[in-house]
Amino acid sequence: IVIKPQWLIDALSKIIRDKSVHVEFKDFEQIGLVQDARETFHSGITNRDFLEHLWNGIHVDFFIDLMKQTMLMSEFGKKGTFLVPSLLRKKVSFENIILPGYPFVYDFSSTFLPKGVFQRLVCLLTEYSFKKYGEIAPSFELRKNYAFLEIGPGLTVHLLEFETKQSIKVHVGSPETFTKMKGIVRSIFQKINFEVMGGGLKWEEYIEGEHAIEYEKIDKSKREIQAPIDHDLDSFIDRLQALS
Repeated sequence: IVIKPQWLIDALSKIIRDKSVHVEFKDFEQIGLVQDARETFHSGITNRDFLEHLWNGIHVDFFIDLMKQTMLMSEFGKKGTFLVPSLLRKKVSFENIILPGYPFVYDFSSTFLPKGVFQRLVCLLTEYSFKKYGEIAPSFELRKNYAFLEIGPGLTVHLLEFETKQSIKVHVGSPETFTKMKGIVRSIFQKINFEVMGGGLKWEEYIEGEHAIEYEKIDKSKREIQAPIDHDLDSFIDRLQALS
């Protein structure tokens, strides 16, 4: 139980900073962490040593676990390395973009797509990938509104966030993994909905035709929102792996 929430906010704001707040990288030069700082605040990839410095070596395990459980941070690449998707700054232009694979869409336009939903989706899929691969770094590309991830052998996925359309598009690498990926992404949205958004997140799911403009609706029974059985992150990831 946290009896001083401001203490918690102050601690987390040392890593999750408003993009309008300028980072003084010279402050990290004397202690030899300037490269770690640049990688953290430019690419969203950080490490244990840098976090130890930010939090003065106090309650570091607690803060890491809290950020992982709230889907703000995931383990990434090798042990002691972490991804904080909300720190990603560079965007991809989707104009005339053509991606391989089989696309499906999560449309939030009936209400709105809150900030942080896309980043938490990326966070949980990278955590899933880490559990699948261990310390072997799979293929990836990460931007503020786009991610390419290899989350398992033969299971690749492109994620795109369209702010103006209030939607998230998912491209799956092969028809054999299409159903598996839909189940994984749907389960993640359910977890985000009930544990972060208070059950107020609403969406429609569509399969996008390869050459058609119109969408084919998925059967309603397949998109009923249900609270995930496991709220613990490790148990939830294990349950996702059981889907695949």
